[in-house]
Amino acid sequence: MTQLELGLCKSTKRTRKAVFLGEINLIAPYALRGKSGRPPVELVTMLRLLILQQLFGLSDLATEEAVLETTLH
Repeated sequence: MTQLELGLCKSTKRTRKAVFLGEINLIAPYALRGKSGRPPVELVTMLRLLILQQLFGLSDLATEEAVLETTLH
């Protein structure tokens, strides 16, 4: 249960994060759907990976290695 569901949250102000995630949901209908082969990565996960890649200047291979390295530990 969240504070909002319990009626404990008095604020109705939308945060920047909530607005951003709402805008991401507008992209969802256009995201690729896997019909065969490997299943596609979730849209939010892919966006986070792209932001990580841009922030640290990583190549596709370096991003994949960094993700695999952190998920194995």
